[in-house]
Amino acid sequence: MCNWLKYIVLLFPLALWMLTATSFAEQLLKPGEIKLELKPVEPEQVESKSEIKNIHLGKKFIELCESPNESARRSCGEVVTSLLNAHVEMMRHDPSQRVICPARTLTAEEGRRAFMRWVKLTSEAPTIEFPELAMQALRFLYRCDTDLYD
Repeated sequence: MCNWLKYIVLLFPLALWMLTATSFAEQLLKPGEIKLELKPVEPEQVESKSEIKNIHLGKKFIELCESPNESARRSCGEVVTSLLNAHVEMMRHDPSQRVICPARTLTAEEGRRAFMRWVKLTSEAPTIEFPELAMQALRFLYRCDTDLYD
């Protein structure tokens, strides 16, 4: 009996501390008293900031494709071929909606070289938003009426 009483005496301060902490937390965080201040943002401000960021990413993507690093160049080619393959798959159910029609599957290096060929022909390429940059190149290079392979 004495053992059991000893545990109750030890648990009593712990229980008292828990009740005190809970009561204190309730006083700090009363429901309905938390106020968030939201400031309206003008749509023009959001678009201009994202536009600047995307233009920068378009130029960065071209730099990635021109990189002396083989892994970076491979990444560029994989992005280009992935976008091409994604478009083909999305339009598989309705081929009349396709705007990109490659004659065959491209390797990552073929996709990178084709993209870079288009960049060299398009002076405004560094200012185009990414991934629209790659999609414009693919629409030009692999029009459904013509295929321009390496």
